Amino acid sequence: MAREISNLVNTFLGKESKITKVLKACNQAIIAPAVIELTMKICAKLPFRDAGGWRVTINKTPESVEITHCKNQKQRSPNKEEEFSFTWSLTMSFDHSLDSITNILLQVPALEIGSAVEQAKKDEIN
Repeated sequence: MAREISNLVNTFLGKESKITKVLKACNQAIIAPAVIELTMKICAKLPFRDAGGWRVTINKTPESVEITHCKNQKQRSPNKEEEFSFTWSLTMSFDHSLDSITNILLQVPALEIGSAVEQAKKDEIN
């Protein structure tokens, strides 16, 4: 299905159109390597799961275009008070023509730690 959609976009908009380039950057596949890295680094010590809410925002300035993917995650825990949750974001900055990536930023802008989490684990999470 994804291939058919890609073919339609390329046929009607052209491979080099700005809209096509933005749509490609909005696709989750483009950020898969960063998501895998995040999962492998954190999940090995602190297993987490999807908490819903994948968001993509597009910001355009006269000089650049920024496309940001945000995702909510939660720790896998049977006890809600022992859970932690966080939101990660990956921002890709492109030049005005969308021909070059000028910056990539992976961050965790939000972190919530449950009230029953022991201090040693809080230290590990932070």
